[in-house]
Amino acid sequence: MVKECGENMEIELNDEVTIEQPTIMMSAQRLETFGEKGMWFEVGSASRQDMVKSGFYCPSEDKRKNRIVKCTYCRKEFANWTRDDKPEERHLAESSECPFAQFGRDEEELTVREFLELELAVKLAVMDEDKEKLKAAAIESFSDVEKLLNKK
Repeated sequence: MVKECGENMEIELNDEVTIEQPTIMMSAQRLETFGEKGMWFEVGSASRQDMVKSGFYCPSEDKRKNRIVKCTYCRKEFANWTRDDKPEERHLAESSECPFAQFGRDEEELTVREFLELELAVKLAVMDEDKEKLKAAAIESFSDVEKLLNKK
């Protein structure tokens, strides 16, 4: 079963395993995740706008309150932000493999090819995140098949 769920589409493998298939959140969508004015830094180099420009969003209200953001591209979470942190520099320093951070440009400046490369990178990152879920689901499925075969 496939269903839309916020930033992701979910694929249910069985009653217990759900694999997320993310879509890239564009800057306007990411800005909304930082909440209303006053819920995140409004001034300084780690303002809501600068965080969004660096590819970040707040995955939940709880994480926003705890100053935790996530990159929509590399899927890495970053915590303990201060008003004076420089999002672009910190992003590249802590996630040097992030293709968006490596480009070092705004989304609007990316070519179609670069954007498609980013989308592929997101899909690969999520596959990496979910491989253990898939492995466990496969083992469970094989176990169920084995039980059925042993009954016959």
